[in-house]
Amino acid sequence: MKQTLTSDSGLTRRLWTALTKFWVARVPDDLSCCEFDCRRTRCSVAEWERCPARLEVLHDLEAERSREQC
Repeated sequence: MKQTLTSDSGLTRRLWTALTKFWVARVPDDLSCCEFDCRRTRCSVAEWERCPARLEVLHDLEAERSREQC
């Protein structure tokens, strides 16, 4: 009986993982600060282009990518 419960929970986990891939879209790294850390719900293009928080994250990502290439 215990093996059945274990295999069922593994099946449930695999099914849940497969389903969430369809429901949850991956957020690009350079937009993650806007999506998860910002309280604003909308920005104009001009505000987004000069947003200090977004630019800081973008700078950090570029620095990390350049270190990975070395």
